[in-house]
Amino acid sequence: MDPLTLVLALMAAGGVFVAFLGVTALRPRVSIEPGAKESFMQRLEKLLYQAGWDVTPQEFLSMVFFSSLLGGIGVLALSHSIPLGLMGGVLGALAVLSRLESKKEEARLRFQLALPELATIFYDVIASGGDITRAFSQAAISAPEAVRRDMADATRMLQTGVPLEEVIRELGKRHDDPDYWAFLDTLHTFFKEGGRILTVLSTLEETMRERNNVRERVRAEQQGLRNQALLLALSLRSASSFSCSSFTAIPVFFSSRYDSGTASFLLTAI
Repeated sequence: MDPLTLVLALMAAGGVFVAFLGVTALRPRVSIEPGAKESFMQRLEKLLYQAGWDVTPQEFLSMVFFSSLLGGIGVLALSHSIPLGLMGGVLGALAVLSRLESKKEEARLRFQLALPELATIFYDVIASGGDITRAFSQAAISAPEAVRRDMADATRMLQTGVPLEEVIRELGKRHDDPDYWAFLDTLHTFFKEGGRILTVLSTLEETMRERNNVRERVRAEQQGLRNQALLLALSLRSASSFSCSSFTAIPVFFSSRYDSGTASFLLTAI
């Protein structure tokens, strides 16, 4: 094997390794059970749930494998190069992983935007004399879609006799969002110790809306910077192309009007 082929093969293998680390490094920012360890499959299952992909971790890994296989075979058939085929396999795997991460970010945004509405529903139910169980049931019906599944699962667990503390722990394991954790912690504290939950929920709802507004402004600014960078890159490319085409046309222009010596002199001066 020649050195170039070896280097390209090592780069392809390194790409697969980095993609693998990208998935296995997924860990929650907040842990409901300090010291608890999550396996790779558990972290992957959580990621798929957060992204809204209704597949098992085993099915997802199969998708990555077949996407990598198709990418590798396709590039190999077109290029007849093993190193390029390996890189095609890496790109095939990365395409699925990138799509999953994109879906997760989209779902996370919808989830964060839904949290203030969820806090409002609990506030209204408890303020009208209902308990937390009733609030979960109402949220399972009228909450935004991004949180409705969690609320429906919580309602079913409560109806089958699962303790509220265990239900809150289970919900907390599904998402890695500080605002969601604060909301669940408020419910847990009220259930165990009582207190002025309405005041806390009202303050929490306002805080969630403010944080969402800040996130929206940051996203808008980042998008504006990306658009400006894209326009600048296109402008520079257009200017570079125009300069090159103009420079190429100069000898043709002069050669049609002047003798070769005059054209050479003017071109040198330019």
